[in-house]
Amino acid sequence: MFSPEESALFPHIFPETLYLIKNEFASKKKQTGAQDDVLEAKPPKTKAAPTQPELKGGNKKKVLILIGDDSLSNPALKELLMKILGAVGLTEEDIALAVLEKTLIPQDYFHASKCHKAVLFGINPSYAGFQSDLYMVSSGNNISAVFSDPLSKVSTDVNVKKKLWQGLKNLFGV
Repeated sequence: MFSPEESALFPHIFPETLYLIKNEFASKKKQTGAQDDVLEAKPPKTKAAPTQPELKGGNKKKVLILIGDDSLSNPALKELLMKILGAVGLTEEDIALAVLEKTLIPQDYFHASKCHKAVLFGINPSYAGFQSDLYMVSSGNNISAVFSDPLSKVSTDVNVKKKLWQGLKNLFGV
């Protein structure tokens, strides 16, 4: 395809190693009627975006816990979440737990979980269709919700913990 002299120039033009992957290009005749082949790139294959939220937990009490970041990958933050839930009398069997996917919106999770109550960490209330301040109980579409800062901030700020506790007490009647 390229002469040895041309191939020798590639490392100077492209510092990274280049690979030609079979079946990434399709040969197609030029529209002009010439006999030369032209390579056209095929669209890249991508993983299909999730259409249904992934919910964990038993969801016995129809309570959604929606996390707006990757906090649950941190064992200390997951432990903090379990302690928070325990303080209001909830277990993993009682809730639907999910991490917000970039291709879905909070309403997808409300619908999938059939929740009546929700606690959302690191998600702006307006993005979820609510007009509320953080830590205040707000209601809409048969759902009462409390919005909080991300778990990482809750874990390090005593004032945030106090505000969250007050909001949770109001939401769950503790």
